Amino acid sequence: MVVVAAVTAVVFVTAPKQTGQPVAVPPLGLPRQALLTSSMWKEPVLSWKTSSEELGLPPGTVPKVLGNVGDHGYFLGITGRGWWLVAIDVATGRRTAPPVELGLSDNALAFNCFINGPTAVVCLRQDRDPARPARAWVVDMERGAMMYDGPTDLRISTTDNHPNLYQVGDYAVAAVTGEGMHGVGPHAELTWFVPGNGIVGPVEDWDRDAAPLATCRSGRSRFVHHGRGHLGGRRHSGETRSAAGLAVRAGNRLSGRVRI
Repeated sequence: MVVVAAVTAVVFVTAPKQTGQPVAVPPLGLPRQALLTSSMWKEPVLSWKTSSEELGLPPGTVPKVLGNVGDHGYFLGITGRGWWLVAIDVATGRRTAPPVELGLSDNALAFNCFINGPTAVVCLRQDRDPARPARAWVVDMERGAMMYDGPTDLRISTTDNHPNLYQVGDYAVAAVTGEGMHGVGPHAELTWFVPGNGIVGPVEDWDRDAAPLATCRSGRSRFVHHGRGHLGGRRHSGETRSAAGLAVRAGNRLSGRVRI
């Protein structure tokens, strides 16, 4: 005969003493924002305003945003007498260097400017006569100084046997169809070269807080670091940087946005 004995255990739970003090609620621990530099819980508001006169530009200048490197925004000033370049610290609205006057727009088929590294901007005026060389201006935006003003083989609109400029990240890249890609130097000259089909892609052109891609495609499987012309096997996203938060209002007024 088997005898089974059951033992019953009684457990007494003692409630903690009531002190009358509220218990702190731990934070929710929201995930970090991967791309945004400003909280989305608050609406951005205008922080500063400036005008073309305050920036040292001719009255009535119409601003066009070229882009930014960090908090330095680069603007093209369009007037009836030609173009100007000016750099603004978009966190404060202050001009970072004196504006630089470019040439006139007479007989121009196309005109455009390209950021070429941390401090340089390359502007190009393409003549309507395809036999005439284009005119280039290379400006040091940190000092507000002209580094080069003269002819160049670079082009904006696609032409045979001429390198065409593209904005890839923070650099200008010159592509020749069926030949490959080149870097662009401080005198609007071609520098490094990587062979390929000369088709640049993809070129992403939207506002974002993340840094632009450090590479672009050359041919079917080659990727080129546009700042140094190195071949690589894959793209690198780069480090996160702050957005410029640029906005152009009607007329010749510029506005910034507060980071919250």
